[in-house]
Amino acid sequence: MAKIYDNIESSNLFWWYYSLNFDMFNLKDYMIFSFRLTYDINKSLIELSLSLEEDMNKKKNILVFNSKTRGIVESYVYKKKLSKPIIDEIDKVLAAIMASPKKSWILSSTTTSNIVWGTS
Repeated sequence: MAKIYDNIESSNLFWWYYSLNFDMFNLKDYMIFSFRLTYDINKSLIELSLSLEEDMNKKKNILVFNSKTRGIVESYVYKKKLSKPIIDEIDKVLAAIMASPKKSWILSSTTTSNIVWGTS
């Protein structure tokens, strides 16, 4: 389930939703949880999630600095834009799933009226 949500939150669909409903400054947990999407386990999404994670880890930058109070501190900078081809594949799989007449996909927000894709 985490891999499915990892993909959804990396998709253009989620960022479209986020930009319409929130300030684009602070991403909080309630904003993620308000993005409601029913789903089935999809092998393609899980494979794409693993591929995205691996690709982003290969392309991350490691920043190291020496703090007087905390010593040597390492942090990572992930550049999602470098993994855009995989994110585009995630969007294609999500679009195919949502377009399926067999499924009912509902995206709802607590801040906007409901948007429904597919059949119900």
